[in-house]
Amino acid sequence: LHRQLLAGLLVPLGFTVLEAASGQECLEVVQQHTPDLLLLDITMDGLDGWQTARLVRERFTARQLPIVFVSANLFDNQPEQLEALGCQGFVAKPVLESELLDALQRTLKLDWVREPVDGPPPSPVAGPPGGLPVALPPELREDLLRLARQGQAVALRQRLWSAHSQEPALAATLAQMQSYADRFDFQSLMTLLRVAPENPDESHVP
Repeated sequence: LHRQLLAGLLVPLGFTVLEAASGQECLEVVQQHTPDLLLLDITMDGLDGWQTARLVRERFTARQLPIVFVSANLFDNQPEQLEALGCQGFVAKPVLESELLDALQRTLKLDWVREPVDGPPPSPVAGPPGGLPVALPPELREDLLRLARQGQAVALRQRLWSAHSQEPALAATLAQMQSYADRFDFQSLMTLLRVAPENPDESHVP
């Protein structure tokens, strides 16, 4: 599941992702197709992440193949052990996209190119007659705010797509939010979510 989530984030950004289900399979993959970077979970079947990293370092230097560990156990973040294995980073699970992208930027010396936005941002919400904002269901609003705060781009886009089928009346508003999520513009999305009322009753002024 975590491999699929990582691939779902990285592939749309232009990365080629090769997956391995175990430490042994990982060694076979990197031997055949040396990647630019190895994202390595510590908990795996057979060889664990530490053992796999040691075997990788027997074949590839840190310059040839950087390693970034991914683990749900924060106690695995051991700087001395990571340095001894020539590893370049540690990202905790559940993975925050912002932390992963920061690790990739540091390790691969990347410069992210974000799509420019010309002119003022589009109108935040498309409303019913009278120009009043479209009300969002409280549960949907809170879910989207939480995911935007955490920088969870993949989960955020999935939640928006599911909302499209559940809330067809909100199609225009959800499309606007989707455009922000696709550009990783979480700040604008949170601003938009705070503008929209929490329930239909709040959209009418007595």
